Amino acid sequence: MFPYFIIKRGLKKINEIEGKPFIFYVHPWELDIDQPRIKTTSMLSKFRHYVNLDRTESRLKRLLMDFRFTTVKEVIEALKTKNLLTTMCVDT
Repeated sequence: MFPYFIIKRGLKKINEIEGKPFIFYVHPWELDIDQPRIKTTSMLSKFRHYVNLDRTESRLKRLLMDFRFTTVKEVIEALKTKNLLTTMCVDT
């Protein structure tokens, strides 16, 4: 929904200034510009869902070129190596 330069600036701040990784997720429907349009939703919902839909693919390609991506597993392992991640316990 936001212009690319705002997205890039925010993600760079997370990486470079805060020194943290980020997770970026794109819903599959965000890449389908020919998806069926839902007529029974509110104007706000339509705006959030369809605005800039035609730009998602090109913005994703720019992100892939502008940033280095890896797996969550590799990030966790790197954080463990640097002692920046504490052991988490989960009750099952």
